[in-house]
Amino acid sequence: MKYSRIGELIKRGKTSPEIRREINGFPFRPTIKYFMQLGYNESIAREYKQSLEKNDEKLEEEEFEFISSGNADSENIIIDTCALAHEKTIEVIEKAKEVTVLLATIKEMDAKKNIDKVIKTEGNAFLAENIRLYSKKFLLEDKYKMVPFDGTKKDDYHDDKIIQYLMMMSVKDRPTILTVDADLCDKAKCFGLEYILYNPDKFVLERPNKKTQNFKSSDKKENKQNSKPQVKELTENKESKKTKGRNQDDRLITGGVEIQLEGQKIQLKKYNKTAVIMYLDIGGKYQEIYSDNELLETKNLIIIRTTKEPTSMWISIIEIKDGNITEEKKQYFYLNEVYLENLPEEVEEVARREF
Repeated sequence: MKYSRIGELIKRGKTSPEIRREINGFPFRPTIKYFMQLGYNESIAREYKQSLEKNDEKLEEEEFEFISSGNADSENIIIDTCALAHEKTIEVIEKAKEVTVLLATIKEMDAKKNIDKVIKTEGNAFLAENIRLYSKKFLLEDKYKMVPFDGTKKDDYHDDKIIQYLMMMSVKDRPTILTVDADLCDKAKCFGLEYILYNPDKFVLERPNKKTQNFKSSDKKENKQNSKPQVKELTENKESKKTKGRNQDDRLITGGVEIQLEGQKIQLKKYNKTAVIMYLDIGGKYQEIYSDNELLETKNLIIIRTTKEPTSMWISIIEIKDGNITEEKKQYFYLNEVYLENLPEEVEEVARREF
């Protein structure tokens, strides 16, 4: 079976790129959940994920052909025109199960279909040939999803049209951007969108020092430590503001939310309408609370609120222990900073929505 084959490859020390060459659809950064969906139990899934991360450590000094975001999905992609200009990106397109093509991209392709006759280079000849080829493949194969979207403004740049379209979609339905344009990926990262960047020049990126996680997830989610190279953050000298404290009287007000202990339960009152409250349910998942007044049996809460000036997000991790309320609160100025924390996936999704 395919999943046993993946386990064998990991045990043999294969890296993620090497496994992707043998297993169609193997993700760029597989999670424990991915391994469990293949049929492994949780302990084996965790072991394989950790082993794969160790295997990938040897990529640190190598040249990287692809740079991707944390949850990039090579089976569900949206392409820009430059994705047709290289053999490696063509391979990704051919292996994908669903490929989204916007009207805006079709128009750009149409404008470049004869570029090889204007500027005669090998690269332009390859691009023009593929534009003419895929213009027909889009019509013949069901996996190509053609979308009549051409931006919200007439003079929008093509990259912005792709971003606009993805931001109109729900998080779970968004395809991953496949491109050779680093600027488009920078924009995607700002908006928390998934991307796969082909790196034809194979420049080497510096791997940042591993950071100690500030938050400890109460439901013991896996450590989301990057095994991919990352571009240095422009905000590395701007330390996030962080506070930590303990209440004295079984009552805490934070982020416009009042938390009051009442025996084994928690009384919540929300005064800030924009604050998002999440509680840990018995299944180990964080769920949103939609009422302004709630009585709950839980030991763990997360409160998320945003500010406009400056634009930022506060996330509070709240635990109830021995009749006391403890809070660990941190301010983020960029969504990328949130992704570096060891937060549950459902909390990350809310943060991405609210930022």
